[in-house]
Amino acid sequence: MDDQTKHFTDIQGQLLETKRSISSLEVKLSDMIPRLDSVEFRLDALEEAERQRCDSPPATVSDIEILTTRLAEVEDRERRLNLRIYGFPEKSEDKDAISFLRKVLPEILGCEFELGLELERAHRALGPVQPGARPRPFVVRFLRFQEKERVRRLARERGEVLWQRHKISFYQDFSRATQMRRKAFAECKRLLHQAKIPFGIGYPATLFFTSPNGNKHRFDDPKEALLYRLLYSHLLHQAAKI
Repeated sequence: MDDQTKHFTDIQGQLLETKRSISSLEVKLSDMIPRLDSVEFRLDALEEAERQRCDSPPATVSDIEILTTRLAEVEDRERRLNLRIYGFPEKSEDKDAISFLRKVLPEILGCEFELGLELERAHRALGPVQPGARPRPFVVRFLRFQEKERVRRLARERGEVLWQRHKISFYQDFSRATQMRRKAFAECKRLLHQAKIPFGIGYPATLFFTSPNGNKHRFDDPKEALLYRLLYSHLLHQAAKI
């Protein structure tokens, strides 16, 4: 009888342990169900994204170029009140670029501004000072577009602007994308300078000039065969005669 009771007790203990194991499994399964639902949702989302990718062609190089151009145009509009002023040695302004420029610009441009130059902000272009490199330009934002244009006009009229024997240059501030497009014409500009042919760069990046025979030319792409043919064959020939 005692053996039977002991055996029955052992069975009860095993059943209780089994129930505990089952309960533990139920808890784990209940935890896994939401995770499985989440995985299923993600798989559905990935399948839908893949379907849409297959149905819709990816952005072409042309699409990307259009978007890049539009972004550059927006940034350029934000900078329309800005000028980049090159040539002032580092630390010329001490710690107050606005006060420095409000005093110096009228002096070197030979013009008085009745209310003083109205500048919203002025600072050196970002980036560390590199030993032996050219001084960083000032990025200057004017309060009024007309005053910014007046400064540019005065600089053009003077031809050469000097401050303590340093040549000072004034340029419109553009987005990096537009700057790179305009910079691509550097070699063309050098050859035009060499041939003593006046030229201009229109916005955003169009080179225009009139050749010695009176023909007018406009180019948006510096690599165009026509442009190089003109510059290397005709312009260099003209420069050799000078």
